[in-house]
Amino acid sequence: MGVLARLLIDVPTTACGGTRGTGPTILASMEPPPEGEQGQRSEEFTPKGPVSLRYRNPDRGGDAYRLTLEIVGERASRKGSDRREQDPVRESRVLELEYRELPLEGSQAQDDTSIMRLDGLHYIQMQQNPDAQREIELADDHLRLYQNGKKTVDIAGARAEGAVTPRKMLDRVFGVIVHDSTGNPIKVSRKGVPAVRRYLAKLPMLNAIAYAVIPRPEDPIKVGSRWTAVRFPVGRTGELGLRLNIEYSVAGFDVLDGVSCALIKLHAEERGAEVPSAAGFAFDRVNATLTGTAWIEVETSRLRRVVMDDAIRAIWTTGDGSAATTNRVRHESQLEIRLRDPADEPSHWADGTKRFGDR
Repeated sequence: MGVLARLLIDVPTTACGGTRGTGPTILASMEPPPEGEQGQRSEEFTPKGPVSLRYRNPDRGGDAYRLTLEIVGERASRKGSDRREQDPVRESRVLELEYRELPLEGSQAQDDTSIMRLDGLHYIQMQQNPDAQREIELADDHLRLYQNGKKTVDIAGARAEGAVTPRKMLDRVFGVIVHDSTGNPIKVSRKGVPAVRRYLAKLPMLNAIAYAVIPRPEDPIKVGSRWTAVRFPVGRTGELGLRLNIEYSVAGFDVLDGVSCALIKLHAEERGAEVPSAAGFAFDRVNATLTGTAWIEVETSRLRRVVMDDAIRAIWTTGDGSAATTNRVRHESQLEIRLRDPADEPSHWADGTKRFGDR
């Protein structure tokens, strides 16, 4: 086993600060408060017989969601002639996304297609080696950008400073997901005017939404029912075509926010060598785990909440012979998508900062 392979298996993941990683922090307490707390879980219930959770498109008014994603990790490479790898690039990304999932209507209406409309977002990307920081605030007809801690754009409405404005982005469709009869995404497409589409392509918005889609089995479910589906993780490994075969199992039935839900547990594990990628090559080594929980409304089959936590390490080689480069990456992510009140206008972002506040 090579040096990099031993590092992949034996060394704890490091966070962007370079010390032993503790994982993402903003979503560290994603589990609901104790049973009975207002607005959260109340009591379990037992349905009479199996329950059908058939996938459905949202109603005409759409479903409003808030997605929160945090990723920390690092990547490094070593050329064949080098004795040691380059210093790793460490990175953290935090995304808070407010969006609506809507059915495709009109002459192009299809039962297997959903569109995603943007209501607001906050994105922070921090990198070490080289050092760089980027931040985006977009909501309430307002766009503010920061680069390395310095405010570079602050515009409202249709006033233009460059190719993008708030009104070209907010309340506009940013993506389309085509799914099969069980809800599995089979095609994900970015939408919007070209400048906005290119700009938002740098953010892991659609990737995260597709990763968290909970498929619905064809047959009615009961406690103990299990089914599987393939997903691509958010981050570099997913971009390279790493597939996780996720098992979904019914752990029970629960009440969340006063609504009866099926409680679905998520689990995936991939450990081994020569792991095939959807991009047509094989990873030299992969060590990946995923856990999660989802709440699916029994009456409507609508997703009410899902939380996911993964840790992924991978090694792959590009080139041949003396020109070969060994690459490694490792990252942890925590993701939550939760149904929200579309009329809700929070004053702060998930990290506690005031929206468009003074810096």
